[in-house]
Amino acid sequence: MRILKTFLTILILCAVAYLFTTSTSCVYHKADIEYPCDTTIVKYSVEIKAIMDDNCQNCHGADPAQNAASGINLYDYGTISSYALDGSTDCPDGTLLADLTQTGCPFLNPMPKGQPKLNDCSINKFRAWINRGAPDN
Repeated sequence: MRILKTFLTILILCAVAYLFTTSTSCVYHKADIEYPCDTTIVKYSVEIKAIMDDNCQNCHGADPAQNAASGINLYDYGTISSYALDGSTDCPDGTLLADLTQTGCPFLNPMPKGQPKLNDCSINKFRAWINRGAPDN
């Protein structure tokens, strides 16, 4: 009888351990959840700078040595806003959007250089920010 109780106790513990490990594997992690791309309010100081930090700083950082080859310091608001609002007739959406979307401009300079194109959400955030006049917010 004692062996049966021990066996049943072990069996129950194994069943509980199995249920616990399989149920926790279904827990959603923040990285697994896709959030909609919200472009209603795009702030330069929050979204735009974060995208640039992740994708642009290696070539266009605040350090003059970093941007010596490109000549563009994207961490200077005046520089990025003029690049974003460039009203060139050659690039209907402006030079920055043409470079980010990698389309629509005869003198295209695809960015980020040597990397895959930015995801659609990031591009749409840039587009929304530019369409609002590229505010320094």
